Amino acid sequence: MVGTTGTAEPRPATPAIPAIPEGDRGLVVINANLCKGCSLCVLYCPPAVISMAGGLNPHGYHPATYAGAWCTGCAICFYVCPEPGTISVYRQEDKR
Repeated sequence: MVGTTGTAEPRPATPAIPAIPEGDRGLVVINANLCKGCSLCVLYCPPAVISMAGGLNPHGYHPATYAGAWCTGCAICFYVCPEPGTISVYRQEDKR
């Protein structure tokens, strides 16, 4: 990338992909600071591994939290979330 001064700018660091727990097919990462507490992800999560936190985020909302295990990697939570960038779903590679 070339900046406005004509010099090359460093690329932003690629975030590390978190490790998926043994035996799970997926992993949900929720950015609590972006969550608006609508609970759509909780409602539509088939294995029911997402719940609402008891505490508040900096914006005064109860954010969604991941239980830490049993995610199937279906990504329904990602698709129903109205706030872009709040939920990331990582899937286990198929080892066939």
